[in-house]
Amino acid sequence: MSSSGSVEPAWTCSRVPQVPASAVWARRSLHTDLMGAGASRSAAADAALVLGELVANAVEHGRPDADGMIEVGWRVTAEVVQVGVHDWGHVSSLAPQRTGPSDSRGRGLSIVDLLSVQWAYVEDQGTRIGAELRLSR
Repeated sequence: MSSSGSVEPAWTCSRVPQVPASAVWARRSLHTDLMGAGASRSAAADAALVLGELVANAVEHGRPDADGMIEVGWRVTAEVVQVGVHDWGHVSSLAPQRTGPSDSRGRGLSIVDLLSVQWAYVEDQGTRIGAELRLSR
């Protein structure tokens, strides 16, 4: 419950295979939910891009659970969308990388950092990373 006594929206959560196609599924699913909730096209596209980057990072750098799965989720409120990904790998640190014009990789967390109000990660039975983006309607 929030401090005003109202019930906070529930998270939409899914276990998905740790494969590249899961990033596509996550982007499309979140975009559809946000458009249905009345978000602007640009807000839905930004949130879908951020979630897609987080899933892609978990696919490439993370570890799946014993069934080959990672967890993906989001929650939509009146003002923001929160997105998150959980994999069972461990990292010592996560930070946006400096990239140059000829670099074809390494921009994921820079995109997340640029588009998000805030983002963070925690080592808790693997790596949990989340981001929050403003919604314009």
